[in-house]
Amino acid sequence: MTKSVDDRQPIHSKKITAESVLDICSMIQTPPEGQHMAVADNAVVIAQVHFSDNSWMRAIEGWV
Repeated sequence: MTKSVDDRQPIHSKKITAESVLDICSMIQTPPEGQHMAVADNAVVIAQVHFSDNSWMRAIEGWV
């Protein structure tokens, strides 16, 4: 499901679970031109957060 910020819908986050992680990892990321090296793949970010003691994972509800 693709949405735009211009839809003016309230943004809610939801916990990433074993059931939703594959959907999140399979989302196509298209960073703006020139920012490909600054944006990590979702799977990489989830792995980094998993091993961090000071962070928690959330996905934007409605995009997953």
